[in-house]
Amino acid sequence: MEDEKKLLNVEDEKENTKVGAPIDYLKGLSMSTLISAPLIAVNEAQQQLVASTLDYYYKVACEDDEKKRCLEFKLQRPVELPGGIEMQEVQEKTPLLSIVPISSIMNDEVNVDFKMENTTSCIEPLDTKE
Repeated sequence: MEDEKKLLNVEDEKENTKVGAPIDYLKGLSMSTLISAPLIAVNEAQQQLVASTLDYYYKVACEDDEKKRCLEFKLQRPVELPGGIEMQEVQEKTPLLSIVPISSIMNDEVNVDFKMENTTSCIEPLDTKE
């Protein structure tokens, strides 16, 4: 019976008190903050991932003076000439960024599990001056 009184927020005649509703204790918590905080954290994490990826691009693609970093190499390739096919040495220059695999990390899906439980109750004095 005592538990039922607490749940129903009814008066306790012996002590002249009223049991406070559990929802009263949640008034100090901002629900929008509780729910949006994880989403804001995910957004900030995504911004850091993008910044990290861009930083890596610049390290791979550019030298200190903003000059493109390139890979120079020589290779033998067949060239068709009037007298037949001949192997010729060709010098190539390609941007390093075009041949280095770069992975992109991103937050594709976010699950936010929100569970709230009231584990406290409080008895407050009843105002009898009515």
